[in-house]
Amino acid sequence: MQTWGVVYTMEFNFPNPVRRMEDYIGRKDSLDEVCRNLMQQTPASILVIGEYRTGKTSFQNVSLLQADGMAQNKIIRLDIRLHPAEYFFDRFVRELFQELCSKVGKPLEETILFNPAGSIMPISNSLLLKEIRDLTSRISDALFVLCIDDLDLILSAKEITSDLSVDIYKVIGLLNALSEKTGELRVVVYVTMQQSPEQFQIQSFGSPALLQSSSWIELRNLTAPESRKFIDHFLPGEITPQAFQTLMDLSGGNPFLIKLILKWFRDNWKAGISPLTPEEMYAAIPAILDSPQARLFMTTLLNELLSSRQRELLHTIHARGGMMEADVVASLEREYQQEAEHLLRSGYMGCRQDGSWVIGMGLISGWIQSHRGYTGSLHTRILELDQLIIDRKTRNVSCRGREIRVTDQEYLFLELLCQKRNELVTREDITNKLWPEDCRGVENSAIDQIVSRIRAKLGEDDPHKYIQTVHGKGFILRNCRFDASDM
Repeated sequence: MQTWGVVYTMEFNFPNPVRRMEDYIGRKDSLDEVCRNLMQQTPASILVIGEYRTGKTSFQNVSLLQADGMAQNKIIRLDIRLHPAEYFFDRFVRELFQELCSKVGKPLEETILFNPAGSIMPISNSLLLKEIRDLTSRISDALFVLCIDDLDLILSAKEITSDLSVDIYKVIGLLNALSEKTGELRVVVYVTMQQSPEQFQIQSFGSPALLQSSSWIELRNLTAPESRKFIDHFLPGEITPQAFQTLMDLSGGNPFLIKLILKWFRDNWKAGISPLTPEEMYAAIPAILDSPQARLFMTTLLNELLSSRQRELLHTIHARGGMMEADVVASLEREYQQEAEHLLRSGYMGCRQDGSWVIGMGLISGWIQSHRGYTGSLHTRILELDQLIIDRKTRNVSCRGREIRVTDQEYLFLELLCQKRNELVTREDITNKLWPEDCRGVENSAIDQIVSRIRAKLGEDDPHKYIQTVHGKGFILRNCRFDASDM
């Protein structure tokens, strides 16, 4: 039920890529950089690098529209959809020549690709380049832009046979040759990738020219000013500053997630009655995450694109209440530190000033909350690191791997609470345990002093992390276990 009373001039077009310049907001500097490159006498190939659903295809669309306007309609786009399968290289060449022939008005059958029987003939790269030059020269002053989406995902297909691997080398080799001959052929290779070439090690496919001579554009999530402008075009005057900050917390500035949230409110919320509030946004999270677009985004990201260690990190942060403290971060193995770099750079995870880690997109937390079950071994190891451990046989106490020296009275207090860990222990119980012969004359301040001394020795950032005070009643011991217990 759409109940918006506002007339919108922008095309929402969710979840598909933006198709018109007037519907695109932000990333102006990067758009201008692409246009300047395409206006050169010998433009470089273009690599646009960005995380899943950061708007790479939309950026590609709009940058070419903008450049075409500057070039007075002399830019001709060639779209190639790569599908790793049998005869991969032949399919690629056929699609490329079909696109070229349709643009220049020459029948495909008249090219050197086809023999009299109508099938594709095996041809060397040099002959392919010569035919491409002949086709592109049919339109004077035109610049042909060969667009390929998510090249790294295509090359990292799960089942790559030896034959397919050979074909991939041949495709990359042809793209490499096109990159080297851009000025001569008037063909620019314009590729989007989710990983940078170094991360993906695309050079292993033999593509120095595609890497060395390309103009690299990295797309990050939208900044707060870009997001504000973006939102105001779709919900003008309908979001309070507090609700805007909530939307940024939920989306992390990811343009797809921003549109996902706005789409739900456009379809289900009555505009003009009152501005959206943070409470209304948080209340809508389960319904938003239940949409087909959200389910596809989350399952693709968490189950296919992120590594097992990256998933462990996100699930562990969520299980710890949304934050991993700086000292725990510092204790992580090098492998997890390296995997975290990608999460931090992409915005899936955030780093606070004190060095602690948080999940960078609230919708990811919401999804993990509603799909519990996976944590991995990291969560268990960190829980053990966090625990207050009481060895009943030796009467030793340790916390986060550090031995804590306690008096006999302090030990008896901890032992009593640990016997009923996660349950309330009353002040009367404590008095009877610690002062059995003189329990009536003990004041509450004596118990409070013991608690204060233990907390000081534990060095807790959160005074209630281990010993939780229940005002007027007693205490609960959290995050504790016995070693060598005979209980």
